[in-house]
Amino acid sequence: MHKKLNLTIILALLVSMLLAGTVSAQSPAAIQDAANTYFSGGAKNITADALYENLNDGDTSNDPFILSVRKAEHYAAGHIPGAVNISAGALFSEENLATLPTDKQIVVYCYTGQTASQVTSALNMLGYDAANLKFGFGDKQIVVYCYTGHTASQVASVLNMLGYDAANMLYGMQAWTMDTDVRAKFFNADVHSFDYAFEGTAAPAAEEEAAAEEEEAAPEALPETGADPVSLAPVGLVIFGVLSMGVGVVGYAVNRRKSA
Repeated sequence: MHKKLNLTIILALLVSMLLAGTVSAQSPAAIQDAANTYFSGGAKNITADALYENLNDGDTSNDPFILSVRKAEHYAAGHIPGAVNISAGALFSEENLATLPTDKQIVVYCYTGQTASQVTSALNMLGYDAANLKFGFGDKQIVVYCYTGHTASQVASVLNMLGYDAANMLYGMQAWTMDTDVRAKFFNADVHSFDYAFEGTAAPAAEEEAAAEEEEAAPEALPETGADPVSLAPVGLVIFGVLSMGVGVVGYAVNRRKSA
């Protein structure tokens, strides 16, 4: 019993130092053992609807201890019914740890789930049964982004249906930066675009039909001789010369007959 109590106190001090940013790179084996034990069962989270159902199932004996690590002014403005407010920085003192129950689950929540997740892992490593309220208790808009906006749009849609104020960042990370290494999975027209048929006024079939109608309305084309006009020029000159000589001969003969 004393060994467990001493371990709890040591871990509490180390965790408080860790959250304060004063702990060194060296850590005792006790923290490693506690971390292995905790994470062997996976991270512990609870959804808002699961917590709500628990608190409203008519059985108060299974209600968890709810811990808010939000700022005091935000806790005062609104909090989950029955929640207790202790900041993450102050939680791991011997005095505040003594206020936490060891016989029931502790549900920790913050703003988005980030700080509460760290508190949850530390509490579990100290031997408490703690869970993080997934997505927290938000007080501001959530902007979701992915690669091009497709996945983030779906996530933002579901978050809004759950009551969050969420928005998708248009075009995703490719709109934020031009860095090709960061713009992973960027749309490549040579790879991701195909020349499939489509319907509409701009569809190829519609364009071909319009061209056919225009061709039918146009006058018939002049017949072609099959020869280049330039190559026919000498032939035309010869024919013109022969006709001219013929006219001259006929005229000369007529004049001779008249004079006779």
